[in-house]
Amino acid sequence: KMVDGTMSAKSARNVWATAKLMIKMAAHAKPATGLRCLQDNPFRDVQGPERSTTKKTKNYLYPSEFLAFVRCPDVPVRWKRNLSIAVFLGMRDGEQRALRWDHVDLEHGIVTVCEVFDQTEKKVREGTKSGAARTVPIPSPLLPLLHEMHDAAEGTGLVCSGIYSQRAMARGLRTWLRHAGVTREALFKSTTVNLNLRWHDARATTGTWLAVMGKPATEIRDVLGHTQVSMTDRYLRDASAARTGGFGQPFPELPAIRHRSVMTIQGPAKLLISQGESRGGRDSNPRPPA
Repeated sequence: KMVDGTMSAKSARNVWATAKLMIKMAAHAKPATGLRCLQDNPFRDVQGPERSTTKKTKNYLYPSEFLAFVRCPDVPVRWKRNLSIAVFLGMRDGEQRALRWDHVDLEHGIVTVCEVFDQTEKKVREGTKSGAARTVPIPSPLLPLLHEMHDAAEGTGLVCSGIYSQRAMARGLRTWLRHAGVTREALFKSTTVNLNLRWHDARATTGTWLAVMGKPATEIRDVLGHTQVSMTDRYLRDASAARTGGFGQPFPELPAIRHRSVMTIQGPAKLLISQGESRGGRDSNPRPPA
């Protein structure tokens, strides 16, 4: 499948690693577990799939594309809010899922990232991927939105709601971008050299925007929680190319992102409610635009 292009090298290695672990358990697990059913491990001394030598280009959003998303009336409020928080704070998916209001200091404009949602155990645990907590400054355009959300939640519980599986978040993000009129092909099509937009790329957007603003690599590293400045170099390279064109203003002012109230207008009764909110939680897989 790797040779004929129907499976990436990374996917092949993931399949290989899973199968190899299963066979290892079948051959070497303690008898009491009931898992041992092989005398020998047939994977021993067999080489796995080779790593791909081609690195795919990862994508980020331009400010104009982000604004089209948050301004579009068809995009559900929860998606606008979640993407705004992801882009403006640069948190990993698991960090955003675990963020609670008691870690958001609106008075001093900082967020403490110190917990992560563990996908394996399906619960929140202390720590981050790098192993250390970090403090992230809140860009001023995000503060009004966070204040409004904080008041509505009475300052308790999780900050973000409506975060689905990683695959659903990626698919939903791309679909709602299309609803918003964003059509840049690289965001939607994966090739041998390009990776389509994922939810994790909101974090790449943060790093690229900071680099375009001229922030030093050490500051970008601290915001994103990288362990080494070398991990931040990719954003500096992208920013060098982006500054030559019409990139736009990073971290722009946000429009009011509020849930619409249900009301009746004169004439035939109509409920003014966004398409996504009327779907009963199915906005992770919205209908394509007409």
